[in-house]
Amino acid sequence: MNPIFSVIIPLYNTAEYLPQTVGSIISQSLGFEEKIQIILVNDGSRDNTESICLEYQEAYPDNIIYISQENAGVSAARNAGIPYIRGKYTNFMDADDLWDENAFAAAFDMLEKHEGEIDVAACRMDLFEAKTGYHPLDYKYRDGDMICDIYEHPSYGQFSVCSCFIRSDSIGSLRYDTRLTYGEDAKFINQLILKKEKYGLLASAVYHVRKRASSSSLTQNKQLNTASYLDTANYYYKYLADLSAEKYGRIIPYMQYALINGIKYRVSSAIPDSIPAEIAEPYVEIILKLLQQIDDEVICKTNGITTDVRVYLLQLKHGRDALNDMASVRNGRLYAGKHKVGRLFRKKGFAITGVKKSLLKTEITGTIRTPVIFDSFALRAFAGSKAYDCALTPDGSDRRLSFKNDDMKRLYNFRVAIPSWKCRDPLDLKWVAVTGDYKTEVEPYITSSRP
Repeated sequence: MNPIFSVIIPLYNTAEYLPQTVGSIISQSLGFEEKIQIILVNDGSRDNTESICLEYQEAYPDNIIYISQENAGVSAARNAGIPYIRGKYTNFMDADDLWDENAFAAAFDMLEKHEGEIDVAACRMDLFEAKTGYHPLDYKYRDGDMICDIYEHPSYGQFSVCSCFIRSDSIGSLRYDTRLTYGEDAKFINQLILKKEKYGLLASAVYHVRKRASSSSLTQNKQLNTASYLDTANYYYKYLADLSAEKYGRIIPYMQYALINGIKYRVSSAIPDSIPAEIAEPYVEIILKLLQQIDDEVICKTNGITTDVRVYLLQLKHGRDALNDMASVRNGRLYAGKHKVGRLFRKKGFAITGVKKSLLKTEITGTIRTPVIFDSFALRAFAGSKAYDCALTPDGSDRRLSFKNDDMKRLYNFRVAIPSWKCRDPLDLKWVAVTGDYKTEVEPYITSSRP
């Protein structure tokens, strides 16, 4: 048999899901027995994965290859399957996911039509089970099936290898980096994409990603251990940055977006105390050096970043004083130079939690969150033209620490007393936040019952 597609599936204690996964390949509208090869790599499973694999191999001896190895991780398992590829195109599939039945046919049509132009075709990712909905980067597919030029669409990053079909001869000697427990697939697929600087977007094909309630899948279990903090920074982020610099003399915008999509999670999580200084310090140093090479526009335009995190990324890049000099507020939005960072105050960041009314006064209490960019902060309630200053006290119960152990945001408790005859409803008041030299009208929501 000379298959069109080869599918490599690394397996580790996934017997429960394997029949569905293999079934989604067997049922492809393209046709299975004449056109698709499956390479099952058992990575030291302790359940009955092997017996299921052998049963499938017996049923489809021309289509299915079974490999068994000691547990070595997902990258080693994928690498073990690569020498057995016979198909013109290859997919690396996770053992608990599913393909739409038309996916292989759609991928074949695109890759054949654009032979010589692209080596990769990426499909939509639909989450199911414990978490549902399409992947946050699904906006890439809003224009339907298309060829993505990474210069024209630098923010259209690709980080999953499982949802991709790859021209097999483009893999060559490339292998997954077994030093990585996070980002190994993103590193692999982006090395391939950079070869042609284009890749296919298949809106007409869907890869279904199982998010298990038990969090026991390979991808869900990729927690950064002590060594992999530095490994991730060195062999994933820095490697891709150096690859771009070597090829283009700079980190091109496409790669900047790819890097910031990973770095945004790293800077917004405190490094555990268990990580020793000899690992934490060079890890932080690499991240900070990479940020210096990422444009402010990329930081401000990347999807899925809150204002708090954008502010912090810009602060890490420029320094607090320089960022303060760059910052301005217009129409309730924070700007860094000419780039819009985001809303200064989130819609749900200003809450009235208590209203106590007496004959003479109405006492209002609540909370408000503010980015850390400005040193001074005040909140005023206006009843007509009369301003009432709120008493503010920092609330340390909702701290979010960065990877440098400083605050990502500030939460304040506030209290203000207003003559009752001037305050029939707290929402009728005008609320103004004062940050630095800027005044912004803010709108609260009420979490308590009104009097």
